[in-house]
Amino acid sequence: MGAILEPFLHNLRTKKIRKYILPKTRVCDIGCGKNAEFLGSIKSFISEGVGYDREAENAQEGNIIFKKAQIIKEIPEPSDSFDCVTMLAVLEHLDYPQEILRESFRILKGGGQLLLTTPAKVAKPILEFLSFKLGIVSPEQIKDHKNYFNELQLRQALVDAGFKESNTTIKKFEFGVNLFARAIKV
Repeated sequence: MGAILEPFLHNLRTKKIRKYILPKTRVCDIGCGKNAEFLGSIKSFISEGVGYDREAENAQEGNIIFKKAQIIKEIPEPSDSFDCVTMLAVLEHLDYPQEILRESFRILKGGGQLLLTTPAKVAKPILEFLSFKLGIVSPEQIKDHKNYFNELQLRQALVDAGFKESNTTIKKFEFGVNLFARAIKV
């Protein structure tokens, strides 16, 4: 049957983040996927997009740059170089999420924003059921989940990365099983 629910969930995550992307900004998308679909969907109104993924091929298509890389503890970009960093359903796959949140803070310009989505802790049994029992969510993706956060844990991780709590917003979406975070570097 395949993971038929994946495109729908991806679309919900994209809609959640897209409305916060400002025109003419420079965006770094961590875990962009092989085809950098999110960056492709915003390329007409951003100045440049840089996407990192272990499945991407090094290439450039207009204002979108693809970089093949396994992001483990560092993001190979200069400090203060992006207006926005995005991670759509990526944080849960990272071996060192705190380091990558810290790195996201480092590469953001002052006033820049980190936008991310990640499954909430309550999603773990639901995702496992949808994946391993029903097969409508990718089993490979769910097996690769290393972290689940609740709102308090995610907020603390963002503060520990350098973001001020007063400039951090966390909301539940997708029936409360996913978290959206927006953190602004000041």
